[in-house]
Amino acid sequence: MDSDESILAAFLEGIETWYCETTPIRLPVLAGVRLGEPFPASERAIMQLVRRPVAVERLVARALAGGMSRRTALAAVRSLASKGLVTLDVRAGRSFARPSDRAALFRSHLAAAPGKA
Repeated sequence: MDSDESILAAFLEGIETWYCETTPIRLPVLAGVRLGEPFPASERAIMQLVRRPVAVERLVARALAGGMSRRTALAAVRSLASKGLVTLDVRAGRSFARPSDRAALFRSHLAAAPGKA
């Protein structure tokens, strides 16, 4: 585990952390904050659908079947691509989305939150 991972783990667990290179700096405690919170529900849903390369139109059709609008699904795909979690390719005139190398690191954090029983 490198120092960045250690600091992130400390943040998420609510452990007091200090950065000590020249002058010690107390870092904020973020207990209870989850990595997936800043991502809209549409982006979390799209991330769960992109497991391997898939045509963007097919991906949007799956999102539509789940109750998402076409515009929202396309915006989520573009946003995830801009964040580096989805890679978009054009092959034979068709757009394909595939998870980036970073996607595996975030997938569990972007899973839908469990509902009430």
